[in-house]
Amino acid sequence: MKSSMWRSCRPRLVRDATFLEADRREIALRRGPHNRLGFAYQVAFVRVLGRFPQQTPLEIDGEILDLLIVWPHGGRTRRFVVECKVRRDGLEGTIREGVAQTRAYMDRCGAESGHLIVFDRSGDRTWEEKLFRREASPFGGPAPVTVWGM
Repeated sequence: MKSSMWRSCRPRLVRDATFLEADRREIALRRGPHNRLGFAYQVAFVRVLGRFPQQTPLEIDGEILDLLIVWPHGGRTRRFVVECKVRRDGLEGTIREGVAQTRAYMDRCGAESGHLIVFDRSGDRTWEEKLFRREASPFGGPAPVTVWGM
């Protein structure tokens, strides 16, 4: 199922991909942050699409990967957005589009900050070229967006 098809049934997507406390305990048993993220993604993928994602290359469904973290902390509820994009053509174009989508999602959710993760699946670039962290330019809103390259 294409990601764009989820827009018409967003409540079902949110219901099926939301983790309960038992899910979070199971995810926490994984070794490192990258293992936990990968496991959580596969659990959500199976629930939503009824099958495991292809592994080589990893099948990515952008609607499942978009994430709103709601964290009760210190007497208030904090909100953070995580938007994931796959680098298609140029890196800067992917970042521009992703930051705009992240900011729009942040505005809808009332998030205090956002993170854009850009996955580079090219075999032509080294990990040194793919891995980075930078702050997005402040246009489009006061809340910060951190861009991560992977």
